[in-house]
Amino acid sequence: MEIHLGEIWYEMQLKGTSAAPLKVQECVANRGNPERAMASAQPPAPVRSASGAPRMPDPNRRGEEFVGNCQTDYASYRCMAATLTPTVGNAKAELIYDAFGSEPNYIIQTDKNDISEVWVSFGSDPYKYMGRWNTDGRCRGPLQNQDPQVVANLGHDSWKLCVE
Repeated sequence: MEIHLGEIWYEMQLKGTSAAPLKVQECVANRGNPERAMASAQPPAPVRSASGAPRMPDPNRRGEEFVGNCQTDYASYRCMAATLTPTVGNAKAELIYDAFGSEPNYIIQTDKNDISEVWVSFGSDPYKYMGRWNTDGRCRGPLQNQDPQVVANLGHDSWKLCVE
């Protein structure tokens, strides 16, 4: 990121900044007391929405953006990835989208154990929760045992997303 203040230019890396909001939330929750923070060794549970699905990160609050190559069982295409602010209890979140709008958009929020919560949007449709997915380091796909609503959202389609 570059910041221009008159004739002064600052250049800085934004790598790792997505954890900053979580640290602020943690500090506020512990009222600035570091002993209290150490006493709570349990990570906060993910926040759930009224439907029971985990709360989705805000896709409009984007950080760094990258260009990548995406592959599903149905298409290979040039895609964009943008970092998002993860909700409490998660390590990272990202938006994967096709700049031309012909492929679905994915919001992937990953916990510290590398298990992801995934939401998918087709075109201008609202995002649907597609359950918990795991990864082999390159590709992500749904875990076997899912909530009945997730099974209905996944349908009988084959789901896999690989990003390079």
